[in-house]
This record gives sequence, C-alpha cells and structure tokens, in this order.
Amino acid sequence: MEEIIDYYSSFDEWGRLDREPLEFNVNLHYIQSNLPIAGHILDNGAGPGKYAMELAKLGYQITLSDLTPRLVEVAEAKAGELGLIEQFASFLVQDARNLSKLESNQFDASLMLGASVTRVASCNEDGRPRIRCRSASDNSASLGIVDAYTMEAARSSRGDTRLHAVWRV
Repeated sequence: MEEIIDYYSSFDEWGRLDREPLEFNVNLHYIQSNLPIAGHILDNGAGPGKYAMELAKLGYQITLSDLTPRLVEVAEAKAGELGLIEQFASFLVQDARNLSKLESNQFDASLMLGASVTRVASCNEDGRPRIRCRSASDNSASLGIVDAYTMEAARSSRGDTRLHAVWRV
C-alpha cells in the first residue's frame, strides 16, 4: 500500500487531466448525464478531486476520499481556492476498500474512477459497492458509477477502451 501512496504523492493527477482533457470531458459528461439533479455524492478514490470540484460547482454536496494524504490535502486546498469548501461534507484519507467511516444510505450517488477501481475489493459479488446509496426524494433509484479499464482492453491492441458501469439500487 505504501508503494501506491508514494506513487500518487509524487504524481500530478490534476495536471494529467488538464493535459488530457478528452478523458476528463468524456468522463464528466457521462457522470453528469447519469447523476440525480441534486444530492450528496461520494467520490471514492478521488485523488486531487478534479471531478468532485466540477460537481461541487453544479451544487452537489460532496464527500471526497482518497488513500493518499497529499491528494486529499490538494483537494481541500483546491476547494478553498475555488470557493467551494461549503459544498464538501468531508475530506477523508481512507482506503477505498474500507468504507467503515461512512454510513450507508447517506449518498445519492457514488463515484469510483480510474486506477483505484482495479485495486478495490469493496464490491459485492454482483459488482456493486458495499456502500449503499439512498433513494432520491423523487423515488428514482440511487446510483453508482464506476469507470475502469477492462482487463481485456488492457491486454488488447485496441488500447484504452473504457467500461462505464452504472447501476441503480
């Protein structure tokens, strides 16, 4: 686990997403098109919080978590710099596989994007995370969004084919 923390402590994930805007824009569009109109979002494995900041700008309440303390600090600083700190319920340093600090049914949607998905065993046998999202007030189903490179795509010559898994509970 220390190797992962060390790697991401020295990696500029925010800058990478700025340098590779296509990935960020496609993912953000996909996320926005599937989220409820308003609500409390868990961004689990959020890194420096680039997606979380955009969702906070849209009025969502955000709980941000990441394994790397430095990235959580970066996210909190960015939220302050952007005047979004009020949109954040908390900034948590935690392993995405251990969600014991979080109560179930407090989120309207949960996100897990990128490389964190490949390391996480926080899913039930059906692929849904162990944390449950509450139903929205309009009785629509709660939502989880996972973005991951499929193992087949990683091995294939086709490259970065993404799997976006969306489920409604």
